[in-house]
Amino acid sequence: MSSQYQIIVKKDEEVRGTINSFIQQIGWKNAYISGAIGSIYDAKYVMPSGAVYPPPLDIIAVAMPGEILSFTGEILPIEQVPPHLLPVYNIKENFFAHIHASAAAGGHVYGGGLLGAKAFRSVNIFIQSTFPIYK
Repeated sequence: MSSQYQIIVKKDEEVRGTINSFIQQIGWKNAYISGAIGSIYDAKYVMPSGAVYPPPLDIIAVAMPGEILSFTGEILPIEQVPPHLLPVYNIKENFFAHIHASAAAGGHVYGGGLLGAKAFRSVNIFIQSTFPIYK
């Protein structure tokens, strides 16, 4: 049976850091992030910029506040993370919070793999543990 939680990221707290702290505290090996609502700033997104694998990556930085439009992801054990992502995300934990997000800021939409962001007002993240993977 899965467990479901709502993580509240308070104003000016780092979104990924708050998720990582929660996962370390609860000890999950795998989890599914079903969504989030709120506003962020100082967001950094990473996305592929070529059609080869592993792809070259571009990083987009958005300093201004933006409203979250989409936010989904997974928590993976470090051994399941593609090796080329380890230095990009500067992973120090034994797991990886793999999040894809988009936000509207200044009349534009930005998105990709979420490298980092801070809560502008607050962010509510919805997360649940997952069952073992069937292969």
